[in-house]
Amino acid sequence: MHPASASGPTDMSFQAGVEAELPDPTTDLTDIGLKRSGAFEGISNPGTASSFRQLQQAVEPSDPETQFKRGVMHALGEGVEPDGLEARKWLQRAAENGHVHAQLCLGDLYVDGQGVESDHEEAVKWYRLASDHGNAKAQNNLGFMYAMGFGVAQDQAEAAKWFRLAAEQAQVSGEYNLGLMYFTGNGVAWNDTEAAKWFRLAAEQGCHEAQFRLGLMYFDGDGVPRDRAEAAKWYRLAANGGDAKAQNNLGLMYVAGLGVAQDQMEAFKLVMLAAKQGHAMACFRLGSMYFLGEFVQQDDTEAARWYRLAAQQNSSYAQYNLGYMYANGRGLARDDNEAFNWFRLAAEDDLAEAHHSLGEMYAAGRAVEQDDKEAVRRYREAAMHGYAPAQKNLADMYAAGRGVKQDSEKAAEWYQEADASSEFLEQTEVILLGFTPFESEDEWDAYNANKRLREIERTPHIIVQDTELGCESLITAG
Repeated sequence: MHPASASGPTDMSFQAGVEAELPDPTTDLTDIGLKRSGAFEGISNPGTASSFRQLQQAVEPSDPETQFKRGVMHALGEGVEPDGLEARKWLQRAAENGHVHAQLCLGDLYVDGQGVESDHEEAVKWYRLASDHGNAKAQNNLGFMYAMGFGVAQDQAEAAKWFRLAAEQAQVSGEYNLGLMYFTGNGVAWNDTEAAKWFRLAAEQGCHEAQFRLGLMYFDGDGVPRDRAEAAKWYRLAANGGDAKAQNNLGLMYVAGLGVAQDQMEAFKLVMLAAKQGHAMACFRLGSMYFLGEFVQQDDTEAARWYRLAAQQNSSYAQYNLGYMYANGRGLARDDNEAFNWFRLAAEDDLAEAHHSLGEMYAAGRAVEQDDKEAVRRYREAAMHGYAPAQKNLADMYAAGRGVKQDSEKAAEWYQEADASSEFLEQTEVILLGFTPFESEDEWDAYNANKRLREIERTPHIIVQDTELGCESLITAG
């Protein structure tokens, strides 16, 4: 029986791994989590209703400190109803009278559009005034504006300069941001050792993002000696602070017993915590746990729910898996149109399995008009990625002359490629598709070599239709 003539995708590789999120060292900083310091954070209680009434007694106070306190009380709603317009009025008076913290706060109001129209150039003006007086938070925020190109021409070297000035005053966001600059090579020469140094200083002050990054560096041995126990320590601190990436990564360390004793319940708990925060890869991983019955009672409905949450965040693996669930009526009512749409989205990210499944749907005329030429095109896309089922189907198409001119030599070449790819899968037990667990660059080798990992299964799966048996390779991150 020709594989493509079955009534639907029957030989689909079910993805259950974790994609990396960290950028290449030359990535622009816009999307990797630079921190702006909150001007109003850490201000001690400026007063009560009684103290506010005392401040009001000075109808036009000329003292900048009094003006500042009154502005802060309006901004925070301390002793009075929050009022952005009044906050801006009093803070501006204090700032114009040289009150440095008021200048910082006014910069924040202009960035956030609180009591004023959002105006990045005006924000830069006030941050610069406060920075020139040595205010560390303002220096960090001015660096942030340069890094992002908000209100000024984007200039990473200038950003790094201001981050360094803040960091040298032990300002935690400045330390973290300077670490990011070294980590990514933006504005400074790329230097993992310097990145780890500044991340550590911020992490020791309780910055959860820095704790996560430092954990990542210990896990990979970037800028510090590789030390999985130390990685787990910093991940745990960040995870306890609610950092979803750290929760996800620490959960996977508990899966594999890397740096910690294996603990299935702890793994599930941590991945669940991250998933509940909407972390896309944790949602995906949790879906895989439910699909495989890994650490939890097997539940296709829950698997489909979590895959959908990840798929809606553009995880191509989750999109593929959700398409699989629709195609096979697992956890969802069978719906070929939904399956096709999710496969198509995953294929836009060039996922081989998605191309192959679309090829099968075109070959069978399932949810689309039957089209052998389009089936061949999709099989070829997947085959070029070394995906054995697609290579075999493409060989079959050449052998039968379906959608392509009959060519026995081409068919033989693709059959040979399919056999070689299948042997590779049997040797490695996993398909390496360019995704890595633990959000690191080089972890697959060490991860797969670890003898404490669960076995990766390749089990037969009977499609609940009148079709032949297919073979589904289950790919998990442990």
